[in-house]
Amino acid sequence: MTREEICRRLNEDRLRRLGAALWFRLGTVLRLQDLDWAVALLGEGGDRLLWEELRAAEVLDRENRLRPRPLARWLDSLVEEEKGEERTPQLVWTLPETHPAASELGSTYLKAILETVKTARRELVMTSPFLQEKGIMEILSAVIRALKRGVRLIVLTHAADNLASNQSVALEAIRREAERIRGQLIVYSAPVMEGGLLHAKLVIADGKRMVLGSANLTGPGLTSNLEAGVVLGCKEAQLAMRVVQGLVETNIAIKVFSTARARDHG
Repeated sequence: MTREEICRRLNEDRLRRLGAALWFRLGTVLRLQDLDWAVALLGEGGDRLLWEELRAAEVLDRENRLRPRPLARWLDSLVEEEKGEERTPQLVWTLPETHPAASELGSTYLKAILETVKTARRELVMTSPFLQEKGIMEILSAVIRALKRGVRLIVLTHAADNLASNQSVALEAIRREAERIRGQLIVYSAPVMEGGLLHAKLVIADGKRMVLGSANLTGPGLTSNLEAGVVLGCKEAQLAMRVVQGLVETNIAIKVFSTARARDHG
């Protein structure tokens, strides 16, 4: 993946020089040949790697002009990744209040989800077979902040096309707020089929960080059940993104609705 390869080739000094060079070109139309200087920072093929990543991260507008706010968010995410403060994998839990480790570990699953949502700068994917209002309310503020940052939110669940289902009711709060701020929410529903059932519970931020575990986005799953999960990094998150995309491309997951595309913050 282009982003991971760019991160691998950068160090603190090269990242600073990369940012300065891009800021210097703000507002001007950018072409691949204008990035020949990136080879000195990123090595062979660095110009094409950077070009592909700038386009994939939507740092360029339709005329290929650099957009200041998306560029700032993208550079900020690279800085965070360069720091490498968080180590993965990390085991997380939801525990009943009566469990002797509840005060220490019982909320770490929810905290990991909230932190993952917080790190998203471009795209946030959540798969959960079952949703409940109480569960969504536990993460709603963090999700709304992500939408306001311009993050595209993709939710995959069961029965989202049934307005009376718990999933549809639980998503209504996010849908209303996404409509109000013109954020982009895309909801897919995976039908229950013979021999096939959506069971994976994932929260993926930008294909860089993922929480994988047993908890649905329900009240009990995030607050009182016995649930276990793990926080994983880029390699696993990228693979999970491929799998989710395959569900969409093969129409195993059917698009139910989407809200207005996020506003251009550039």
